[in-house]
Amino acid sequence: MCPSDAARAVGGETSRDLMEPAREVARELARAGEVEITQRGQVLDPDAPWRGPIRMRLRGLLD
Repeated sequence: MCPSDAARAVGGETSRDLMEPAREVARELARAGEVEITQRGQVLDPDAPWRGPIRMRLRGLLD
């Protein structure tokens, strides 16, 4: 799942305003160990800067 999908589902026309808050929630979930944030199949550090599209997946699904 992409955090932008969640922002669009909730925000509709104003979804662009919700993109950064959605990414911050993704960071919080990753820090809590609930999800992994990936980009091009590589797991990202939730505290590192991100550029470009990211995805979230439940932690441990592909272990």
